[in-house]
Amino acid sequence: MSRVRLMACFLTAVVAAGCSGGKTVLVSGKVTNAGKTLMADRRNGGVILTFHSVAEPGKSYAAVYNTENDAYYVYGPDGRGIPSGKYRISVAVTGPGLPPAATEINQRFVEAKTPIEIEVTSAEPRDIDISKYPAA
Repeated sequence: MSRVRLMACFLTAVVAAGCSGGKTVLVSGKVTNAGKTLMADRRNGGVILTFHSVAEPGKSYAAVYNTENDAYYVYGPDGRGIPSGKYRISVAVTGPGLPPAATEINQRFVEAKTPIEIEVTSAEPRDIDISKYPAA
């Protein structure tokens, strides 16, 4: 197949995929605070990230969080990802005896107030550094 025909087939596939309303995306990345972990105690705590659809209020998808490396993965309800689109992301640090910094994170990034919003269009890793979202 010639390069031109191959490129035309590729572009047609990309456009068709982009127009698909049912496209799902496996979302992943790391969540940090100025490059450091959000967790005060990796053994007894965790981080809850939830992706809230902007287009469909009430539709939310929880992320799986890895305490070893601060990575998160959003598999969606069937393990194939979540619908492409805009999402607001809430962040909550969990564990016993939370330090004031963790309590402040929980208050700043609760669903109703979180300033974190991303567009999910591809499986490219989406790192989230909460220090880039100053308090209101």
